[in-house]
Amino acid sequence: MDSFYLIGAGLVAGFIDSLAGGGTFMFLALLWNGFNLLNALVLSKFANTVSASTALLSFGLRDLVHWEMGLLMALGTALGALAGATASLKNPERIIRLGLIVSV
Repeated sequence: MDSFYLIGAGLVAGFIDSLAGGGTFMFLALLWNGFNLLNALVLSKFANTVSASTALLSFGLRDLVHWEMGLLMALGTALGALAGATASLKNPERIIRLGLIVSV
């Protein structure tokens, strides 16, 4: 599989995920409990990181992870997440709402 494709796919996924994807249920639960958009996003990202790390450890211990492909995708995901997080900090209400619309 093409390395640029994997990095690009990760970049788009990381950008969208950093705004609203992945833990939408957690994000919405926090909003319903009075958190503002940015705080709900940050807390849900923290919880999602723990969840994803636990799953990766579980799969890794069973030798199910294709590390080379995963690291290429992770590079793109990290770049996309950085771009999305930076954008959401500049204008949380507008950017996070836009991210919700795009990801749903």
